[in-house]
Amino acid sequence: MSKPKHSQGPWADGKDANGKLIQIERPGDDAYTDPDPERVANFHLVNAAPDLLKEMERYLPMFERIEKDYPGVWVDITQGTGIATLNAYRLAILRAKGEAQ
Repeated sequence: MSKPKHSQGPWADGKDANGKLIQIERPGDDAYTDPDPERVANFHLVNAAPDLLKEMERYLPMFERIEKDYPGVWVDITQGTGIATLNAYRLAILRAKGEAQ
């Protein structure tokens, strides 16, 4: 596995006394303040992205083994989508790394 090009985080959210999100920051960076709900949702997605990528990279080899060694099980868990599932998984990983569009 190659060294990631993206920020590893950790990311943090700053909340006021009432628990309302008031800023988004990564240690060492300037805080970004924006209570807009869409931007807050984007923050949560971006915040989870490194973990999601790590887990996808961890599970892809297992899925490839299941497809190869246990095709009946693979058909059951992918509900017949088979190789399309693996290709979508591979593409998502490449896109997350900036290696595909």
